[in-house]
Amino acid sequence: DFHTAVIDGVFCPLGRGIVDFAAFKDALEEADYDGFATLEQDRNPAGEHDPLGDAKKNLAFLRQIGIATD
Repeated sequence: DFHTAVIDGVFCPLGRGIVDFAAFKDALEEADYDGFATLEQDRNPAGEHDPLGDAKKNLAFLRQIGIATD
């Protein structure tokens, strides 16, 4: 079920899961997409809580692969 999946780590920090964000970026560029995108990250509610720290790490990851530029 959903809650078990969350506890088992299905939602992990960006760059640690199975989503290939670099390929996603390439697909957006190939499609000439020039708009906004929203990435939502759910976390284990029983785990460590550092939403601001997580957001900063995720933004740094997205900048590193060229998705976020500012």
